[in-house]
Amino acid sequence: MSSFDKHNPIVLLFLFFSSFGLVVAQNVLPGFDENSLVGVHWRYYQTVHVPTQTVVHTTAQGDYEMWFRFNSDNILQQYVNKRIRETRWSTQGYLVIFEYRGLERFRVAYVDNENLFLEFEQGPNHVRHQFRFRAEPSEKSPIALRPGELPTVVVRGKRNFKGRLLTNNMSKKIGPKIEEVPIQVELLNGGFYGGIDPVLRDQIVIKTDGRVIMEFKTQNQGLIKNKKNVPREELERLVLWAVDHGFFNLKTTYDCENQPCEIRKGNRPKPMPMRLAITYGQRRKVVTVSIWQMTQRDPRYVDYPPLLDQLVDAVVRMANQPTPRR
Repeated sequence: MSSFDKHNPIVLLFLFFSSFGLVVAQNVLPGFDENSLVGVHWRYYQTVHVPTQTVVHTTAQGDYEMWFRFNSDNILQQYVNKRIRETRWSTQGYLVIFEYRGLERFRVAYVDNENLFLEFEQGPNHVRHQFRFRAEPSEKSPIALRPGELPTVVVRGKRNFKGRLLTNNMSKKIGPKIEEVPIQVELLNGGFYGGIDPVLRDQIVIKTDGRVIMEFKTQNQGLIKNKKNVPREELERLVLWAVDHGFFNLKTTYDCENQPCEIRKGNRPKPMPMRLAITYGQRRKVVTVSIWQMTQRDPRYVDYPPLLDQLVDAVVRMANQPTPRR
């Protein structure tokens, strides 16, 4: 190659894309050793919300059983609640590609001899979750061995992404420690101040441990206070649903934007604002609606997102559900 050719930008671009094509053709992409998946009976045990490392589902609830087995012929055996099906699977870098309930692309966030974390994105906000699996001996698995296969055992010790077996003193603790994220939901229900016995307070507070405190105070009857407990898992599901649907992106205040609304503000019975506050870890959001639509029959004076209707309804139903018997 001449000196001119070495410095010609067209030649350099050609060499660059030729080299890039060679790399792609040889599949020299960052990834993991897919052999670390093959032949192992992977048993699902929990789903984790990645941004907060909150456990949002666990098999301890007894409502779900799932096993995966990736075979060397690119057949994935899926066992879900006593039903088994087979699909094709392949890899691309750190991605494992197969179909499961509308999902198709899973990133291998972690894998070793005993653990497999498959990460996926869901919803319009691309919220990241992980399915977490543990390796189990084949005799415990509901997925039958194929003809000619020998039973498998779980080898203790961990593998890195290159598949090298690490000794116990070399292996690192996997994943971040799962801790409960502080959660609190506070609802000051809107309404109208007036009538024979005006309502002074209608409030629900659900604390991080699932403790529910309901306070209802009127001018004549005074304060009525009730306490109960709801499962923290239900509270987590509600708050994560709110996060995933954009509660923390809402405006702080929704107020009048037209004359009829302003006129209603000055009339009796006096409107009482609705306030919904959600605390999730280090994040806290308080949303206020100046005139709350109590029922579908009432006029909707303020234009606010339907998400608030759904969340208020969910909080009220959660607070008023019967306490489970122990």
